[in-house]
Amino acid sequence: MEEQQDFREDLGKISYYLQKYFTNSTTLAKLEISDAVGKLTAWLIASLVVFTILGFSFLLLSLALLLFLAEWLESFWKAFLVTGLVLLGVGILFFFLRNQLFVHPIRLTIVKMLYETKS
Repeated sequence: MEEQQDFREDLGKISYYLQKYFTNSTTLAKLEISDAVGKLTAWLIASLVVFTILGFSFLLLSLALLLFLAEWLESFWKAFLVTGLVLLGVGILFFFLRNQLFVHPIRLTIVKMLYETKS
C-alpha cells in the first residue's frame, strides 16, 4: 500500500517536471524565433535604407553624366541616347548577375541568422 502511494507521488512529481520542461521548451523556442525574426527584420530595414541611398546616388550620377554629355556633345538628344545606352548596359549586367549579387548573399545571410548556434 505504501509503495503505491510513493509511486503516485513520484508519478505526480514526474508529470509536474515534464509539464515544466515542455512549458520552458516552448517558451525558449518562441524566444529564439522572435530573436531570429528581429535580426532578419533589422537586416532587411538596413538593406532597404542602403539600397535607397545607393539608388538616389545612382540617379544623381546619371543626371550629372547626362548634363556633362549634353555640354560635351552639344546636343541633349545625343546625351540622352548615350546615357540611356549606358544605363541599359548596366541594367542588363545586373539582370544577368542578380543571383551572384543579390539572391545568394541574401539567402546565405538569412540562413546564418536563423540557424546560428549560441556559443
